[in-house]
Amino acid sequence: MRFPRKRTVILLCAALALLWLGWCVFSTFALDYASEHYLANGVVRVELPNGRKFNIPERYMFSQGFLVHGRWPKPKEGRVKVDYFKLDALLPDLRPFREEDRAMWEALGIGSKIHGSVHSVGQGSKFHDPESWEVFYQDMLKSVDGVHVEILPDVGKLKAFVNSGGVGKNIKPRSIDYISGDFTTTLNCYISNDTPFPECNVMHLWKNGVVIDYSYSLNYFDSWEGINTRLVDLVARFERVAAADKEGKGAE
Repeated sequence: MRFPRKRTVILLCAALALLWLGWCVFSTFALDYASEHYLANGVVRVELPNGRKFNIPERYMFSQGFLVHGRWPKPKEGRVKVDYFKLDALLPDLRPFREEDRAMWEALGIGSKIHGSVHSVGQGSKFHDPESWEVFYQDMLKSVDGVHVEILPDVGKLKAFVNSGGVGKNIKPRSIDYISGDFTTTLNCYISNDTPFPECNVMHLWKNGVVIDYSYSLNYFDSWEGINTRLVDLVARFERVAAADKEGKGAE
């Protein structure tokens, strides 16, 4: 039995549409499956310019992984040389991305998130050792004018300066700079009401010329020392795992 040409064309188009729809469904399923696999098992292996190596579980790289690609991507093979790497976690326990916490990761503002980056610094850098940071502190003392920069009482182990902006009667405090007594950690915390999500930006000079920069909500300032200790321990763990991963293929 012969079908009219028009009916044949319609059936052919319908078949092609079904094939296309099936391929789209399969592709979406495959990408979702791969994304979940790399979230659970992916490890990013990097080496900084000074030779320091780190193995970072992909679930600690929300901004550099998921936000950039829209899914959890496949890590590059072997160890990749980079200038820096980013990491993300949730406070207070520095836990990585978990599906049950998705709402916290996608919430506006910094919330409970902590965003950081790890990079190396050389002798030519402005801040490469505690001595250079002490020079920075002395420069801060020289900039104190009692109006735009004022010394505050020490906050525990931190020396403090308040920075103000504006003119005349409109001068208002905007941020506070803190520096630890051992000159290894600085914090700049925004306190102005003009900032919808006030943050603290931290720079910590770790061992052998590695700096950890990170930021979190001003609400967590009182826990600054504990947060810094836990973050350093986390990055140190990434390095220990890399040291045991001689082939760049070791299991986590």
